[in-house]
Amino acid sequence: MLRLRNLVQLLCLLITLGVGLMFSQVDTASISGFVNDPTGGVVANVQIVVTHAATGLRRTTTSNQQGSYAFNALPVGVYSIEAEAPGFKRSIIKSFGPLTVGQAARADLTLELGQLAEQIQVEAAAPVIESENASIGAVVDNARIQSLPLNGRSPFLLLRVAAGVNPTASAVLDVSGFSVNAVSVNGSQAGSTAFYLDGGSLNVMQENEVPVMPNVDMVEEFRINTNGQSAEFGMNGGGAINVVTKSGTNALHGTAYEYLRNDAIDANTWTNNRLDLKKNVLRQNQFGFSLGGPVFVPKMYDGRNKTFFFVNYEGVRIRNTQTQQTRVPTSLERQGDFTQTYILDPTTRQPRLAALYDPLSTRPNPSGSGFLRNPLAGNVIPVSRLDPVAVKAFSLVPNANSTPTDLTGANNMVSMSPKPRNIDQYMIRLDQQIGVNNRLYGRMLHTKNNSTSVTPTFASGHPLDPTAAVSTSDNKQIVISDTHTFTPTLLNELRFSITREVLESYPSSFGQNVSSLLSLPGGYTEIISPRFGIADMSALGGDTSKLALRYQTLGAITNSLSKVLGRHNLRFGVEMRNSLDNNYQPGAV
Repeated sequence: MLRLRNLVQLLCLLITLGVGLMFSQVDTASISGFVNDPTGGVVANVQIVVTHAATGLRRTTTSNQQGSYAFNALPVGVYSIEAEAPGFKRSIIKSFGPLTVGQAARADLTLELGQLAEQIQVEAAAPVIESENASIGAVVDNARIQSLPLNGRSPFLLLRVAAGVNPTASAVLDVSGFSVNAVSVNGSQAGSTAFYLDGGSLNVMQENEVPVMPNVDMVEEFRINTNGQSAEFGMNGGGAINVVTKSGTNALHGTAYEYLRNDAIDANTWTNNRLDLKKNVLRQNQFGFSLGGPVFVPKMYDGRNKTFFFVNYEGVRIRNTQTQQTRVPTSLERQGDFTQTYILDPTTRQPRLAALYDPLSTRPNPSGSGFLRNPLAGNVIPVSRLDPVAVKAFSLVPNANSTPTDLTGANNMVSMSPKPRNIDQYMIRLDQQIGVNNRLYGRMLHTKNNSTSVTPTFASGHPLDPTAAVSTSDNKQIVISDTHTFTPTLLNELRFSITREVLESYPSSFGQNVSSLLSLPGGYTEIISPRFGIADMSALGGDTSKLALRYQTLGAITNSLSKVLGRHNLRFGVEMRNSLDNNYQPGAV
């Protein structure tokens, strides 16, 4: 008896969740309402047709005995609504919407007595009010995406328009995925936000990264859910960002663009002026095109109202330099002579002459704890005691080329190192209406990046540069979705998605056989160069944190079933995810 009661409780819980989930489509919208006569009574068996204005997509249903109807899983956009029943005039709402992603719109219809040959037409409905959805958030529509200034043309820069949303890092041209997800929603931990593109999850396991970031010309709109989210967004601790890409329509539309930044009209920086340096180089070109419409082959196939395509390409080319200042050994210090080397006194914070002590004279302190050492004669290391590896390493370090900013020799070397970047992004989407009951679409997004990810301290490719690294990424996402209407009250959505991240980052010393270059003793197994830490000077050697080989794949299958039952609109679903993570980050060995 206990098992039966538990089963009944579980069934009741599922039905309750289903009612709540009905209005939380990830990349679509819904329309529901009641059909009434002039006296306010409900009207059953009314045939209702909604038509997507841009593509001609038509969906049909019938009001039930309670006079209610519902259309689930509708593509975003403007719709017309037609209702007809014997004994009533045909009612037409010419322009309803636009529906936005995740929106649950309410459209109650009132039929007037008369003949079907007569019709009542409303050219534009009242503003759509979302009264069926408890979630809190904001929608960023295409008008704002296209018109607001965006550095790097990232639509995710518009996350700030929603109350309580705080991007904690810049997403400008961040195709690596490191910063895109650094978003805090209502005080949640940054990095806990879920991102969806056409219903497919974008977050991979490592740091919840977002490997692919769409550009503004391929995005139709997106919704930021900040609170009151339904169960399908329950895998994250923050908000949920639902992005919908553009699809083709019955009209052929295209764009071509290029955005240019150039240092020709830039002023020099304060630092460069102080150091008597020329302006840093900046050449940034961001260019591309998009094209969408019906698939049309003259005399062979006319895809209007049935088959649509949308393609987009964007390229980014950046050539720039950045000024770097650091402290390198002076010519005397390279010979072991520290008679002119000053340090900051830890107590007074004033410069004082550095003192060298002989490590071979170390002995216990007879008067207390600790150890004692003898000063080196003349504050000079004897030539015979200079380590050949250190001598070789210092011979590879650039010489000082700038006047120090103080007696300690700070900032005695200046470099203007290049930091190039190449990005290519491709997107193709196909939509197919199969008969009147089936809608199928597939979309592929591919982003490739090759860049100097960290500005070099000395120069790109320098075997002992402490910061320089080159990164490449080859990231993709594929989404395939099928929406099938079995009956006017029963609809199923099936979605399959794969998100793939390939990220490789190499310090400049990778593969340069620095151990042989420095004549290190045998037994040293090299991946990158060893790291030399020198007080008050620039470190030497590869940065272990910049060596990373990351390969991640997220596959997901989602299915949801919507059923109109009396006055209730139930939705049940299941999602299965499989994540593969192969992260190789060994550091120096």
